[in-house]
Parts: sequence; C-alpha cells; structure tokens
Amino acid sequence: MVGPINQTRWLGISILAVVLSFTVVGQSAADDAVQLAARLSALRGEVEALSAQLGEKQAAYRSQLQGYARQEADLSLEARRGETAVAKLRLSIDTIRKKNMAIETAAQVLDPVLANGIAQMERYVAEALPFKKKARLQALSDIRQKRQENSLTPDQALNRLWAFLEDELRMQRESVVYRQEIVINGQSVLADVLRVGMVMMFYRVKGQGVGYAKRTNDSWTYVESTTPKDVKQIKLAFEQFGKQVRVGSFDLPNQLTVTEDK
Repeated sequence: MVGPINQTRWLGISILAVVLSFTVVGQSAADDAVQLAARLSALRGEVEALSAQLGEKQAAYRSQLQGYARQEADLSLEARRGETAVAKLRLSIDTIRKKNMAIETAAQVLDPVLANGIAQMERYVAEALPFKKKARLQALSDIRQKRQENSLTPDQALNRLWAFLEDELRMQRESVVYRQEIVINGQSVLADVLRVGMVMMFYRVKGQGVGYAKRTNDSWTYVESTTPKDVKQIKLAFEQFGKQVRVGSFDLPNQLTVTEDK
C-alpha cells in the first residue's frame, strides 16, 4: 500500500509530466505558426509580384489596343483620302475626255485651214528673196510635222503659223546685214548679205567682190556687180550697216528691173 508521501510524489510527477507535455506541444505549435507566417509572407510576396506582372501585362495590352485603334484611324483616313483621290482622278479623266472631244472637233475645222496656210507660206518663201530660205522653209515643215504627230493642238499650230507670218511681215519693213551661204558660179560660199526689206538683196564676199540676187524664171542667182558706181554704192551701204548706222538715206543700185521671165 502506497503511503501519503508517495502519492503526493507521484501526483507531482504526473503534474510535471503533464506540464512538460503541454510545454512541448506549445513549442511545436509556436514553431508551426512561425513557419506558417513565413509561408504566408512568401505567398503574399508571390501574389504581389504576380499582381504587378498582371498590371504590367494589362498596361501593355491597353497600349497595344490603343496602337491598333490609332492604326485603324490612320487606315480609315487613308481610305478616305484614296476615295477623294479617285474622285479627283475621275473628274480629271472626264475633263480630259471632254477636252479631247473639243480638240477633235477643232481639228476637223482648223486642220484644213492650217494645211492651206502652210502651203501658201511655203510658196511665198520659195518665190521671195533667198534670205535664210532653208531655215524659213524648215520652220514651216516643223509646224506641219508636229501637228501631224499631235504634239501641237490645232490652235497651237495656228498660233505658230501666225507668228511666222508676223516675222515675214516684219522682214518686209526692215533692212539688215546677215551672214549666210550663197552659191556663186556653182560654189557655196559664206557671204555678207544686205537685205533691203524683201525687195532687194546684195552680197559681199571677200576676194569675190559684191553683187546682188537676181530672179531668173523660177529661181534666184547671184550676179557680181562690175559697174564702178554700183560697186561703190554697195560697199558703202555694207560699211554703214556695219557701223550700225540706221538713220539716213543710202544710194543703192536699182535691181528691180533685172527680173527675167520666160
């Protein structure tokens, strides 16, 4: 039988064991709480990082969507510009088509007039004084060719023909000295020529004397002047024109009576 002292000892031991047990259990629970808190803290950090990443991706997506919206607006603007350009092009085509129709109508009316005018001027140049004749005939030929190639409209061609006619009329009112090739005794030589309006033309060639252009039948020839008076008058006129003297009177041989007809 256990005495009172032993019971008390065993009771104390039992209480001590229970206290130690609770202490061990409490320490374990505290350790678990610390680990749980650490885990929760780590999870919270991960959540915050993920949240930040999600925010960045959302911002990037919003920026991308805004970029798409701007591109859509730009494409819409370009489409409207394209529609406007097409409308202007159609209007230009209609205008050109109407203009071409007007040109075709004008061509039917003006081309015969142009052809007749060029032919008349060619006949006139061929029969007039042989002053720059090749260049003058070439100018008329150019008008005809460019009109045939349609590089000139009928009214443009007529304007050029009219300008040519004005030049011919001006030549009839003025007297000038010019250098051109002439044929003397079958040889082509470079000579000074004095054109008196479109009435008379005299020449001067160094070493070959002076003379005048003479109309014989349907052509022109150059005849040397041998009469001392005529030679003196012609040379004096060349000298005065060479000095740019344009005021006063000049005595020149009258060659208006030398034309020979069949």
